[in-house]
Parts: sequence; structure tokens; C-alpha cells
Amino acid sequence: MPGFWSTEVSVLDYRSESVGLYVLTLCVYACVLVGQHFLTTTTHQLHREALTMSKNRPLTKLVGFNVLRTIVHVINVLFISSNNFGVLVVSVGGHALGVFLVYRSQRPDLKHPVRSLLNALQHPPDLASKRDVAELLSLLRNTKTNF
Repeated sequence: MPGFWSTEVSVLDYRSESVGLYVLTLCVYACVLVGQHFLTTTTHQLHREALTMSKNRPLTKLVGFNVLRTIVHVINVLFISSNNFGVLVVSVGGHALGVFLVYRSQRPDLKHPVRSLLNALQHPPDLASKRDVAELLSLLRNTKTNF
């Protein structure tokens, strides 16, 4: 029976008391967690970007990413349910490392509201938008707020 403090691995009724396999399993789990953060951030960006499109949404890509996220979630449940201290420590560390790496290296969000506003201000699509931009610029110039 695997214990909370032991190095025995028990995942899906597979048991091993090899310390080397235990360390390898923890390393693989840490990589899964880091990958999960990249996958989740990319999926959320794709969702936001797809919602702004009226046609030609990348539905196959969105469904594929969501299936992968579900598989990774199941893997997380299997590891956490092993009730092992090493797995819990790696879970906390892997999540922290994943967040750090994602926000350090992920591409900027193409459909971020500020980027969309800047793009609309730089390239107004029609005459009504040009008038709105002119009014907004006039408002910004005549306000006492420092930006």
C-alpha cells in the first residue's frame, strides 16, 4: 500500500517501489503541469479571438485544444489521487513554474481590448468611426486628466 511519505508509485493500480521511477514520474508530472499552463492560456486566447470573428472560426483547433485540456485534467486527477507528498509538492511547484513561464514567454493577445481600440483609432473603417475617433481625441485633449 503506497504511503503519503513513501516513494512508491501507484497510478491506475500500477505499483512500483523504484526510486528512479518515482523521480522520473515526478519530473514527467511537472512537465505536464507546465504544458497545461501553456495549453490553457493558448486555448483562452483562441476562444477570445474566435468570438470576434463572424466567419471562418478555427473550430477544429478549438475543439482539439479543449480535448487536450480535458486529457491533461484527467492526468492531474490521477496523480493527485495517488495521495503522495512528493506529487503534491511537485503539483504546487509545477503550477507556479507554469504560470511564471507562460507569462514570461506567451505571445501577446491579438484581440485584447486595448489593442483593438488602438487598431480602431489608427485605422477607422468608415466615416462614422472617423468622426467618433475625432470626438474621442478632442475629449482626451480637453480633459484635465494626466495620462
